[in-house]
Amino acid sequence: MELNLTYYFLLFMIYSIAGWILEVTCKYIDYKRFINRGFLIGPYCPIYGYGAILITFLLYRYESDPIVLLFVELWNMLRVGLWKNFLKPDGGITVNESLI
Repeated sequence: MELNLTYYFLLFMIYSIAGWILEVTCKYIDYKRFINRGFLIGPYCPIYGYGAILITFLLYRYESDPIVLLFVELWNMLRVGLWKNFLKPDGGITVNESLI
């Protein structure tokens, strides 16, 4: 499949809007009121769009190799799982764990 500019633009917009919805929903649950988490005017957070484009761009060459994609995904899940163990109850990290 050939990826063109339209595909990347749609990917950027879909993930930017989905990220905005996720952040607004989480803040609404926490604070019981609407807090616009968007960076620009409109319902989107560009960091999620850039992340989706970057991951698509970096992993596109492995599209035909599901074993590599599986190991990359398992590594990401392990890395995120270990990161959450270092978080303090108030959401920050301690200096000792951040040096590991």
